[in-house]
Amino acid sequence: MKLNRVSNFLDTAQNKIRKLSKRRPDGEQLPSPEKIQVGQGMISKKTIILTIMVFLLLLYADNSLHWLGILLKEQSKKGIGHFSFPLAKAFELGLNPLICKVNFKEIFVLLIGSAILTIFVLIKAGAGINGGMVSNIAYGQKGDSRFTTLKEIKEQYKAIPDKDKRFPGYGGIPISHYGKQYYIDDDSVNNIVVGTSRSGKGEMIVIPFIDNLSRAENQSSMIVYDPKKELYDASAATLKKRGYEVYLLDLGKQMNSMSYNPLDIIVKQVEKGENPSQLINSLTYQIMLKKDKGVNEWAYKDGQGEINGAIYELIKYCLDPNNFPDKKKHPERITLYNAIDFIIEAGTVNWYEQISDNKVKTHNALDDYFTHLPQGSYAKQQYAAVASSGSKGQATINSVLNEQLKSFQDPGNACLTSMNSFELKSIGFPKYFSFRLPKKYASTKMLLRFRKAATKDSPESKIIAEHKIKSNYTGFVEYNFDDKLVSGDWAELSYESSEGKQLHSVFSIKLADFNGKQGEHDAIIKTLYNELEVTDFRLAYSEKPIAVFMATPDYDDSNSTIATFFINQLYTELAKQCEIVPNHKTFRRVHFILDEFGNLKPIENMDKIMTVSAGRNIDYSLFLQSFEQLNTYYGKLATTIKEQGQNQFLIKCINNQTNVEFSKAAGQRTVEAGSSGNSNTGTTRSINYNVRAEAESLITPSRLQQMLEGEDLILRAVHRQDKWGNRVRPYPIFNTKKTMLPYAHTFLKDSFDPTNELVDVECLHKNLKLKDLQIDFVDFLSKSATAESVEAYKNSIGQANDQENDKKENTDNKEKEDKDMGNEYTGPISDDQMIGKNPTEAEEEKRANSDFARSVDGYMTENEIDFKLANKILNYFDNDQFEKIKAALNSIEDDEVREDLEKEYQKEFKTE
Repeated sequence: MKLNRVSNFLDTAQNKIRKLSKRRPDGEQLPSPEKIQVGQGMISKKTIILTIMVFLLLLYADNSLHWLGILLKEQSKKGIGHFSFPLAKAFELGLNPLICKVNFKEIFVLLIGSAILTIFVLIKAGAGINGGMVSNIAYGQKGDSRFTTLKEIKEQYKAIPDKDKRFPGYGGIPISHYGKQYYIDDDSVNNIVVGTSRSGKGEMIVIPFIDNLSRAENQSSMIVYDPKKELYDASAATLKKRGYEVYLLDLGKQMNSMSYNPLDIIVKQVEKGENPSQLINSLTYQIMLKKDKGVNEWAYKDGQGEINGAIYELIKYCLDPNNFPDKKKHPERITLYNAIDFIIEAGTVNWYEQISDNKVKTHNALDDYFTHLPQGSYAKQQYAAVASSGSKGQATINSVLNEQLKSFQDPGNACLTSMNSFELKSIGFPKYFSFRLPKKYASTKMLLRFRKAATKDSPESKIIAEHKIKSNYTGFVEYNFDDKLVSGDWAELSYESSEGKQLHSVFSIKLADFNGKQGEHDAIIKTLYNELEVTDFRLAYSEKPIAVFMATPDYDDSNSTIATFFINQLYTELAKQCEIVPNHKTFRRVHFILDEFGNLKPIENMDKIMTVSAGRNIDYSLFLQSFEQLNTYYGKLATTIKEQGQNQFLIKCINNQTNVEFSKAAGQRTVEAGSSGNSNTGTTRSINYNVRAEAESLITPSRLQQMLEGEDLILRAVHRQDKWGNRVRPYPIFNTKKTMLPYAHTFLKDSFDPTNELVDVECLHKNLKLKDLQIDFVDFLSKSATAESVEAYKNSIGQANDQENDKKENTDNKEKEDKDMGNEYTGPISDDQMIGKNPTEAEEEKRANSDFARSVDGYMTENEIDFKLANKILNYFDNDQFEKIKAALNSIEDDEVREDLEKEYQKEFKTE
């Protein structure tokens, strides 16, 4: 009976130990009113160590007793006179584990007994087995938040090598670092990173982020906002080595930048036969966006309508081949610069109509053009408010419009926005085809197959993939695919007519050379046979991801609108393409890594974009100095934007409100607080101790303000599964001590060094002359304006030309007089006389074929070289006066410009 009781007691104790040692379900249950110690219901390390020590002590005592029994038996065999009690010898032998006499059953009993004894002693001593004190306070009564453990981080996030090595799957934002590994979030998520200036955002997060995205087996495209070009300098060379196409949109040095025409995507919309009005309006909204419009808000709205109309009419004009002598379309002339130029040129021309002897009516050529457009015209509707605003109203509108458009009139920006380095959609959809069918096949379903080319040995060509496609209402087809092709493969288009007849068109594909220039993705297409009368068949194909770095000078944000255009247009285009693919996601993941996001002009619909972007495989990572920056630029929308940051990082912030917000979001835990007091009752004196539960912040705002280098706090409210799909609570992560994030320069300097020499930038518009893209506005106006307006415009440009000719004639006469003063002039023309002279055809050709001369001309256009000095250098170049070129280069004040031109000069003329 006693043995049964002992056995039951041991079983009960064992079950209690198992129950106590088992982890609480991480708060999935509500805090219970049971008298459980404050904490998380786990046996602490100290309790385990104490149990082991008790076990070893009992084991030693038991082993010593066994040896004492053995020694006593040996003593009993000796005579009485030789007997001695061998206690010391037994304790000595009991210490030797190699001659342990305790059996396994006894060891098990001792182990259970040790645990029971330890628990009993701790309870009697008033201590809890989790290291706290036993309390009447319920667990989690005031909060049960805690930090994620390293073990949990390993279970919940993907581990990758922290440098150099490739790894499977996608890359992602660094969550934690331990040993030689990063733990990353490779899901499609949005991130918000808060860190004040010089807090280490770039070193801790941005550069390691770019690095691991490019090392992943599934490389992502990236758009990086990089105001100071530090990230571009550090990353460009390595990204190119890893197979990326790398572009720099440099809005400080436009002649050392990629090209980006914001109207190109609108033109392509029109070429498909679709209405461009929504895209035009979205673009011009960004131009006319101004937070504090004051009493002239109406003028911004009407001004937007005016530029909308000008863009629409320019597109219509340039896509009509009948408007040009060569009878071809000229989409390359559709630029913002030309649209603005039309408004300026026509808007400043007035003519006067005599109504009566005492009354004269003033007509404006721009008004005349728009008001005479056909009824229902989009451009006419957009301009209507301007036309009805009167002369004073129009003056206000034109003033506002000039203010908002002046950055696009800058020659550098005008050149940059007149060409395109690549198609925007190729960032997320690098493989696509398009073609046009006769009108009879409009809105028709067809089948397109990619095949291996048929040969004599294999006449039945193998099907690589097949796609069901449908033309739009104009017969145009555009389709994105993700199949692997090689040169020599075929594209076969099949259609079954209503009579059951099979029609086919087959094209042979020769892919572009992947080692060629960036952005050249178009395959060479050869028509094998064409029963469907397909025209304009185009196939673009690239296996390379794209990285675009956007640089805007922090001392001048006048050009940041162009960066905002790029971001907004790119997302819009990718989102539209997602709608027409089966899984509604980009084929290549796209990361917008927007460092110094608070310095960017507001992006239209940013709150809505972040709400749906991650589901389209498009991720945004916004880097801020504080939440206050977001509130300043986005107002009420800032809350929605913050809520869409599935991961929120705090590196270090001096803004107290931001620190308080992060501290509250991290949660609270329950702690025990007590108070004591004395009471005297007659001759009796007693001490009272009262215990209560209190809430304590998991991490305080002051601690957040004092973050160490490498520390960060991460809130990850939606990360609720581990790597195997098990449910977990998304406790905050506090990286400190052994999980601190390393600074990139300490281990990535060989691959990402900000001091690297600048990688060459392919600038398509470097030699572009804006006059080559000019529009004949006389012909343009004649399409709608009255003959009087056209004649008035002719007269205005005639007067301007006369003034220019008079100026030139005066200059020529002065030069002639200067020469005649000595009866006969035989010496060289002075440098000052050479300035402004028109180069001969031979000189123009010589300059066009010289990288050095083109660079001088480019820097002059950007106003980085004085106009007179640049012309002197070019004149010296025309006359092969090399020593004078060297001397002139030495007088350039800008060190970077001077060094670049000297390098070009030495390279071209092989001089030292």
